[in-house]
Amino acid sequence: MMHTNFIISQIYFKIITSRLYNICMAFAKMYPCFYVSLFIPSVKNLLATNSGIFAFAKINISIYYYTMDTPKATLYLIPTVLAELEFNCLPNYLLPAIKECTVFFVENERTTRRFFKSIYKEMVIDDYQWITIHKAEATVKNDLIKHLQHGATIGIVSEAGCPAIADPGQLLVAAAQQFGAVVKPLVGPSSILLSLMASGFNGQNFTFNGYLPIDNLERNTALKALEVIVTQHNTTQLFIETPYRNNQLLESILKICQPTTLLCIATNLTSITETVVTKSIHDWKKAIPNLHKQPTIFLLGS
Repeated sequence: MMHTNFIISQIYFKIITSRLYNICMAFAKMYPCFYVSLFIPSVKNLLATNSGIFAFAKINISIYYYTMDTPKATLYLIPTVLAELEFNCLPNYLLPAIKECTVFFVENERTTRRFFKSIYKEMVIDDYQWITIHKAEATVKNDLIKHLQHGATIGIVSEAGCPAIADPGQLLVAAAQQFGAVVKPLVGPSSILLSLMASGFNGQNFTFNGYLPIDNLERNTALKALEVIVTQHNTTQLFIETPYRNNQLLESILKICQPTTLLCIATNLTSITETVVTKSIHDWKKAIPNLHKQPTIFLLGS
């Protein structure tokens, strides 16, 4: 039997009351084959009044009906390697998940295809749909929703490591959660967690800051602010840089930070040339490593 999945009713309101909201939710609980989605474009328009009105915005209430033979849409978050061809860090259960998918949303189609063929040699690439994430713009999210509405099993793959962590795939996961799909995160290497584990720094309170500003003045200001947080709150600070600018960032760290501040440099994680070393700024200055074009994550701690 053909899977069917369609919108029964799509209603637009200028005002929605708490009573209407409760009716919609009760309806969804009574009839599990229905899915009710409330979309509020502008959160800042939310308000509470004695009249019971809690939103004044254009509200889109969509009621989706799923026939009994329509499978629940599933989204797999599929990790990939941090270092090329270093597959030992990947669990065996990735392959069955990959085989189950029919559509892949990927950050880089070329490298993902090559990765899949390395661990699944019989894979016929053209049997699958491939959609490039880019920055998860609206068109990509719309494509995802369309596939979810048909009960598809979908995989999201990042350029390196775990998807949706400091990664545009996060926006697609948010859309899948709002839709009501089953989201399954799969175990894999994360440079954030691996470097934090090996640094000796506080792993209970930490912040990943992504890329620091490229401008020297702005970057120096950011480094000073991060060092203050480490010193005053013992909150580990993690950040990265494009590999070909690693040496410039390290130079700024050694120039700006106090001699007693601790710096961990984690390079080429999971590869045979992996190094994770924690030293004071004073000690790093004695022997400055060359990090040019080597994937690296930096951590400030105490």
